[in-house]
Amino acid sequence: MGQLGLDRRLSFPLSAWLVLLGSACNDADRTVTAASGVLEAGPTGMAPGGSDTSALYALNVVVFDPNFDATTYVALSSSLDFGPDPLSGAREFTGFQSIAAAGGRLLVAGEATVARFEIDEQLTWTGGPRLDFSSYGISDASFSSQFFLNERTVYATANITKRVVWDTFDFSIVDFKEDTQLSLDPAGGLQLQFAFNRTSRVPSRGAVMVPFYYRDADWFEFSDTSRIAVYDPQTHEERALIDAPCTALENATQDELGNTYFSTWNVRPTRHL
Repeated sequence: MGQLGLDRRLSFPLSAWLVLLGSACNDADRTVTAASGVLEAGPTGMAPGGSDTSALYALNVVVFDPNFDATTYVALSSSLDFGPDPLSGAREFTGFQSIAAAGGRLLVAGEATVARFEIDEQLTWTGGPRLDFSSYGISDASFSSQFFLNERTVYATANITKRVVWDTFDFSIVDFKEDTQLSLDPAGGLQLQFAFNRTSRVPSRGAVMVPFYYRDADWFEFSDTSRIAVYDPQTHEERALIDAPCTALENATQDELGNTYFSTWNVRPTRHL
């Protein structure tokens, strides 16, 4: 079989503590759509010549102490059954870390860096390259602040609206984009916020679409509307801004036709309460 990074795909279930809360928008009868085109088929997670479709699963668990200092554990399994004590053989990381998969390899992101690991059939970790984003003003490179164009090309968010474009296969920074029509100036006493990538979704087609909204410093008050930035798949520049009549859009899903849907996370119900 060789290395799992060559012959088997890595996939990652979300932590069990995540909760999905649905809510309606301000204007329930209004639908906002945008044509984003179709991307050419990209990497599928299999290296050239790979043929095994069995999966390796990684479970990301973060434990906080009473001072809210975090320790992260990443457990591996060849099935979704991690057993009664999934953390017994887990690898421990200092601080808050998040994980993703690309090209059959495991990516672990925390603070300003992303590290890549190979996993073999015995679930043994082999460390690889590490990419540092600190020179771009990024202090948190977690995947909740990154958006996948495809399995190879990722946008790491810098200073809310800027984007560091990097390659998960070559493990190198490709470009840095600063263009935007969004203003960082406060609006009605609220500050601009990019939506966190709560699902770490890799789109099957189309452009990266990132919602933005305004919030107060305490994350208690939010703007009534959101704006969705659409980035060109070839140039990675901001191609359009869509006005959406919903507050604090976060989660993105996509259907088989390439239509992308956005919903709130927990802020909308909190606001009503």
